[in-house]
Amino acid sequence: MNHETLIISIKKAICTVTVNRPQSLNAINTTLFRELEEVLKALDRDKAVRVVVIQGAGERAFAAGADVKEMLDMRGDEAEVRTWRGMGVYDRMRRLSRPIVASIKGYALGGGMLLALACDIRIAAETALFGYPEIKLGLFPGTGGTVLLDRLIGPAAARGLCLTGEQIPAQRAYELGIVNRVVPEAELSRVTRETAQTLASYSPTAVAELKHILNTSLERDFESARAEEVKAYGRCVASEDGQEGIRAFIQKRPPRFRGR
Repeated sequence: MNHETLIISIKKAICTVTVNRPQSLNAINTTLFRELEEVLKALDRDKAVRVVVIQGAGERAFAAGADVKEMLDMRGDEAEVRTWRGMGVYDRMRRLSRPIVASIKGYALGGGMLLALACDIRIAAETALFGYPEIKLGLFPGTGGTVLLDRLIGPAAARGLCLTGEQIPAQRAYELGIVNRVVPEAELSRVTRETAQTLASYSPTAVAELKHILNTSLERDFESARAEEVKAYGRCVASEDGQEGIRAFIQKRPPRFRGR
């Protein structure tokens, strides 16, 4: 399938999704939301893919935010529709049963930072820049961006970023818990690939259950999240992959996971 804003490549169980709007610093527009939603729906059905990598085309940006040109003369109800559409895409990313790795160089601002936050693992080049600059435009981070950031890094850090609109370097983003790892830009591709390969070697069943529980913990109260964890753990232990992993450990051999 051809896409206007994305390049899709699948190799050895790893699907790489490249946001391909380098002329606009990979700004996120309505077409990109629609195409990314289509890709995620297809990945839901393609069990051969075990890991997804998201990156930006070019050298300057992962994604520099929303395409603000689309918002000119936009009515409030139209803005709400756009926001719900975007939130649906980010929710679908979090609920995809496979892990998603963000490979970040250059700008990851506004909607671009939110796109990264919707991924499970975030690896950033030392030169990457993060932030929510919307307040400088008389706006604030929508599409669930404020709520998610608050829950991921805490209210004090989230308020500081949202209210000041400042851009922070990758190392500061790491300290705040926005990214998992910071590497020299020249090593970003290699580290991303190695991380994806490691994740792809794990049991798809266990990974899917783990993602489900991590989402549950983020979204529910303590008691209901813990109860759901117990059920998921039971399913995982009883699965073919779970029993294969236990047998392989006892027999001192590498496990052969089949996603069952």
